[in-house]
Amino acid sequence: MNPATILQQIPTSIITCCDYHRNYLTRLQNDAPYYVKLWGHVLQQALRYLPKKKEQAHFFDFGCGQGLFGAYAKLIGWQEVSMMDMHQHCVENAQKICNHLEFPNVRVGYGKEEAVAEFFETYRKPDVLVSTDVIEHVYDIQKMLTQFKAALPNTILVFTTGAIAENPLRSIHMKRLQWEDEWGETDALQTSTDNPYAGMNFSMVRRKIIENASSHQSLPAEALEDLITRTRGQNKADILSSVTNYLKDGTLPPIPSHPTNTCDPISSSWTERLLSISEYKKIFNSCGYQIEIRPGYYNDVSNSGIKRISLKLLNNFVQFFGLPQYSAYLLMVAIPQSQNSKS
Repeated sequence: MNPATILQQIPTSIITCCDYHRNYLTRLQNDAPYYVKLWGHVLQQALRYLPKKKEQAHFFDFGCGQGLFGAYAKLIGWQEVSMMDMHQHCVENAQKICNHLEFPNVRVGYGKEEAVAEFFETYRKPDVLVSTDVIEHVYDIQKMLTQFKAALPNTILVFTTGAIAENPLRSIHMKRLQWEDEWGETDALQTSTDNPYAGMNFSMVRRKIIENASSHQSLPAEALEDLITRTRGQNKADILSSVTNYLKDGTLPPIPSHPTNTCDPISSSWTERLLSISEYKKIFNSCGYQIEIRPGYYNDVSNSGIKRISLKLLNNFVQFFGLPQYSAYLLMVAIPQSQNSKS
């Protein structure tokens, strides 16, 4: 039985935390053939740089969600699999799915990048860390990579992101989402349950934070609006720092260079942050990684008819000419600069 079929047969009833996560599993299962193709592509690229076969390798899924990628890796023969997610429900659900598939040796941990060092303190470090659709939400990518480099100095990192600044089809959609979160209406369920501003758009949240922080001093209306505008893309801690600097000596943060990139001030999660390929290369290089960026695949599996044919042609075009900026997702392979890589 192929991996997609096995993943599709996982009963959604094992997800008991809430309808949101159960429905999310259903959506993944509906497109399982495409995701299996995507995951296969990711792991195939990772294996090009490993001095060992998958049967001897340790795979680590950072930001694992429901854990289906890790389950797929086990199904196709990866010897050791570990996973981690910052959401407790995802950790619990990933463990339930692995138990259902009788993968007792898969370790699933809770936390962000700060937890990685402790997670592998007493276990064999992974040969490859894979993180799909996570990097565009990370508040400080450079900080995350620095922590990975310190905790996992010889581990190859592989990231995917569909937030491609150079791709007009992708960037227009992402900018629409950013605009909605920044100035429109946001879903109260998309942020942490202890967020007192849940349901407010991000500009309104920043207004509340700035007003509360400056309540002991008279803040001119023009300065308030200027701070709200200039702190777009900052989390609460950095917003408070910006307010302190202004109240101290009138210093304002720089105007955001990108027209729509924005993040949740409470969770510090960017809304599909758009970075260019050159920006990614600069960040990775500054953290001690050599990075190769390859094109991903549009979903030419789940679709049918003319759309499927068109997507197949588009995939062939971007793969043949090596045009990641026009693909469905960027596949970024980061090799520690101190490590000899094989081409």
